[in-house]
Amino acid sequence: MSSSAFINAVRRFAAIRGQVKIFRSDRGTNFIGAIDDLKIDSINVEDGPFKNFLYNSGTTWIFNPPHSSHMGGAWERMIGITRRILDSMLLNAGRSLTHDVLNTLMAEVSAIVNSRPLVPVSTDPENPLILTPAMLLTQKTDYIFTSDHLGEFDKRDLCLAEWRRVQALASVFWSRWMDRRSP
Repeated sequence: MSSSAFINAVRRFAAIRGQVKIFRSDRGTNFIGAIDDLKIDSINVEDGPFKNFLYNSGTTWIFNPPHSSHMGGAWERMIGITRRILDSMLLNAGRSLTHDVLNTLMAEVSAIVNSRPLVPVSTDPENPLILTPAMLLTQKTDYIFTSDHLGEFDKRDLCLAEWRRVQALASVFWSRWMDRRSP
């Protein structure tokens, strides 16, 4: 990802999720390139339209120390699991995916990853609420992503209508995610 593409991704993220107060990231080349292009560091922001946008919103950017992937802990593990599943799926997906199919699949993957419990699940029947990242992001408690949202699909569905292809791919991701993530 180029630095320019990363800056656009940050702007899309802020447009959808709201302004970010703290970025915490590893020292990936796309992040470092964006920092160099913007001429900002993790605390100070200089002049310029985008730099002012970040500064006025009170955004800080904190990098993990170099060669310290262990500093990311849980999020690095989730990214690794997600990336390995998607790599294996998309290599076996046959023909290339359209932009629409890939966008929808990534939204489904995001919903699946963000539906995991953040804390141990309570066995108390009076407290059935399970706290998930999706609840914190959307501030809604009535949506928990489950395999029931996807339906049943087989390999033939990968060649049918695009919406069925997305659902079939999301179903494969769901089953692999449930096998690999920690309980």
